[in-house]
Amino acid sequence: MSEAAVRETAVTDTPYGQVADMQRKEIERTCGLELERCNVVTIVMALNEFDLRRLDKMGHRFELWPDDVKSKLERELEQFATRNGGARIEAITTAIGGTPKCFILCLHWRQKQ
Repeated sequence: MSEAAVRETAVTDTPYGQVADMQRKEIERTCGLELERCNVVTIVMALNEFDLRRLDKMGHRFELWPDDVKSKLERELEQFATRNGGARIEAITTAIGGTPKCFILCLHWRQKQ
């Protein structure tokens, strides 16, 4: 496999106080979720040229993303669960966006009380 074909993930932890209100309100409005005071872990993976050609067939649905993308993102979720055993997951949201285009998975969570 060539170096260019290797997919890497980037993980960003954002405490609830730093999540943009507009982002949270849009998710709450769209999904009917209560995400106030949630922390967010964002996992990002760039689309390759093949993905970009198939973009209209994939959309934002995780189930339609390439298998290698799903398996890497699932592995990141497992690692989150291992690192944060006391976390209560409130929601997982997915999107394709950014420049360049990326697969984006956001894990909205709270500390277990």
